[in-house]
Amino acid sequence: MTDSWFRADVFFDCPFCHKRSTESIIVGADRHDPVAVAEGIRKAAHPLTCQNCKRQAPHGTKTQIGINDLTPEELAKINLNPGSKLM
Repeated sequence: MTDSWFRADVFFDCPFCHKRSTESIIVGADRHDPVAVAEGIRKAAHPLTCQNCKRQAPHGTKTQIGINDLTPEELAKINLNPGSKLM
């Protein structure tokens, strides 16, 4: 069962259009460990695609990840329940 939910914002500076690309994802975890969640996202977030110019960033592009806890009220706004699983 997923006990903790996070909103993760993945940022990187696109080497092609030179704009900051941001993508937000919702992540569920079995325990409250934002560091482990961020590391999992960092490993799984490749290849990166710029949300502005739609080009794929080269391997090794540096990313920043911001993690925020989601409350049950915030989950309800995005139609997720604390007991549901994301695939």
